[in-house]
Amino acid sequence: MLGLTEKQLEDIIEKLLQGLVLVSKSPLTESQINNSKDDEITTHDLTFYSFQLLQTLLKLEPKLIKLVYSHSDLELLLKNGLIESQDEKFKGDFFNGFISLLELAAQLPFPEDIENPFKFFLKVMLRKTLPGVFEHRNQCKEFFKAIFIIYSKLITVENEEDAKEIDHTVDYLADTIIKLEPYER
Repeated sequence: MLGLTEKQLEDIIEKLLQGLVLVSKSPLTESQINNSKDDEITTHDLTFYSFQLLQTLLKLEPKLIKLVYSHSDLELLLKNGLIESQDEKFKGDFFNGFISLLELAAQLPFPEDIENPFKFFLKVMLRKTLPGVFEHRNQCKEFFKAIFIIYSKLITVENEEDAKEIDHTVDYLADTIIKLEPYER
């Protein structure tokens, strides 16, 4: 495992997630990106390489996904990366990295005690991140695209209990949307 201990891998994942949280809170402005030198790292670079490194580490040790699941700022990261950021390029980069990470993770061999990543993130996004959507309705396209992709991967679930839970979660989304006040731009 690259000669790293499990603790070192855990520390790397923690630092990557902390870095993504920091970048999601204050991505670079267009002016900062345009005025950066070729050798300077950009928000795009940080986002892209963080997700690439997370994927590489999960390939080496799939059970480390638990660290992503339990990260203290996971909800904040999803909210900033998919909803609240004003930086459309960052949101696009975050969306692509997030979906790629999920698709990879869904293919990895997990022990039975680790929840399917699509199922886990659908629940987190709908139960904990969804309220942030209502405050930022005009900028949550990536959030709903991610929901759609995750849901489309889950509708093929053959386990009846999982299918019922997914249906219940989608019903929650529909009920929540129905109760919203009309919104005009």
